[in-house]
Amino acid sequence: SAGCDLIVIGGSTRETIGIMSEARKQDWKPGFLVTASAYSAQLHQLGGAGVDGLYATVSFPHPYADGATPRLTAWIKSYKDRFNADPSPFSTMGYLKADLFVRAIEKVGKNLTVDSLSKVLDTFTYTGGDLFGVPTIQFRPDDHLGLRHARIAQVRDGRWRMMTEALK
Repeated sequence: SAGCDLIVIGGSTRETIGIMSEARKQDWKPGFLVTASAYSAQLHQLGGAGVDGLYATVSFPHPYADGATPRLTAWIKSYKDRFNADPSPFSTMGYLKADLFVRAIEKVGKNLTVDSLSKVLDTFTYTGGDLFGVPTIQFRPDDHLGLRHARIAQVRDGRWRMMTEALK
């Protein structure tokens, strides 16, 4: 009755589906926005039409095979061959974090310690996310956030679609 236009959900896939399903049952149709915690293929597979229209703040596009660059297509194939499953945003995120960590360790070299790794990370720039469309990640001694960009994605017809480019 207050005329709410947007609900921000801080939950994961299960909570998001439940909240949106209950709202739809009551014919209540504000916009819904979720964090990256519910940005998965399972959300629309499990939630069906009930989650259509949901927005999410994300760092990168969902790794769908159709429309992928040749390099991403090769990564998707490799992932499917190894894990017998389609990659998801969570597998993309895991790959990015592991790749960032390995590149930082390589930059440290043979004298790897907590201090030497911290020192490298304090001035580290990571561009390996270009495979997935992630902007450059930069760390500075007084700024450990790394990524200062986000996109808005939306579930449309059972699929995540990018609504914006990376916004700062």
